[in-house]
Amino acid sequence: MNIRLNACLLPLILLAVTFSGNSSSAATVTSGELIPNPFFSGGDYSGWTINSPWRNDGGNSRLVFDVNNTNTGGFPGSIILGKNLNSEANVTALDGYNPSTTKLTNLTFNSPFFATIALPPADGTYKFFVEFDLNTTGGTFTAKSQEFLNPWTIVGPQALSMSWNTDPFAGGGVALSDITSSEYKAFMFVEAPTSNVETTFFTVDNLSTTYSVTAVPEPYSLAFLSAPVGLFAARRRKKETVTASDVQLAG
Repeated sequence: MNIRLNACLLPLILLAVTFSGNSSSAATVTSGELIPNPFFSGGDYSGWTINSPWRNDGGNSRLVFDVNNTNTGGFPGSIILGKNLNSEANVTALDGYNPSTTKLTNLTFNSPFFATIALPPADGTYKFFVEFDLNTTGGTFTAKSQEFLNPWTIVGPQALSMSWNTDPFAGGGVALSDITSSEYKAFMFVEAPTSNVETTFFTVDNLSTTYSVTAVPEPYSLAFLSAPVGLFAARRRKKETVTASDVQLAG
């Protein structure tokens, strides 16, 4: 009986080995813009919430901060919500996509471009920086860039050095189902306003963020094997019981 039983289980054992050998599919990764890249004429800031003394330029292609002698304090001049990653076609097309297991695994904060129109102020202390909030069901992860002192003295792309209050990627990323929203914010903090009455325009562009999303296809589940194996085990115990009973009756 034992030989026949083992012969019955052998195909299942081989099947289990076969499935377990093919169960580790490679992770698939995609990327795109979480915060769109409106670089000069390539886009605009019409979708942003903009607070005075920030404003769009005439064509909405750049953000402008009016540097004058009436502003004191912090000004989150531009705020935009990031995209819903579960609505991105390249994300949902990933092999193994599942909002509960597919994760945001990296964010790249692209270099903003600084420029100044008109003469810079003779005095005053102004600090430009950006912040990013990743809002999740478990709390908010906030990243803040370095501060650029009197940014109209700087021209061209400026690499951002972002510091997180808690690194959201330390544990392998954030499940897409846990992300409720994200926000990108551009700040100008006026520590001391200029004494000039003439307005100076500081402009910034390319406030954008690129995401990486990773999906790990789930391994083939061997749960379906447990039922047949359990069934054979139960049948084996039943047959052994019957055989023992038969022996007792025969005696």
